[in-house]
Amino acid sequence: MTAPTSSLRDHLGYWLRRLSDEVHGRFEKQLAEHGVTVSQWAVLITVYRSDATTTREVAR
Repeated sequence: MTAPTSSLRDHLGYWLRRLSDEVHGRFEKQLAEHGVTVSQWAVLITVYRSDATTTREVAR
């Protein structure tokens, strides 16, 4: 007796990836309305949170 074949949609990882893609897409769209890319936002939030204060730290 063989195990039943599962569909891709039967796996939690599939749905988590779909959710991640949806959230990222919406976030990217909202940023674009302000003329900002996700990469630019990452730098801005790093500086805003004082996680980095020099360009070297930001690059790291």
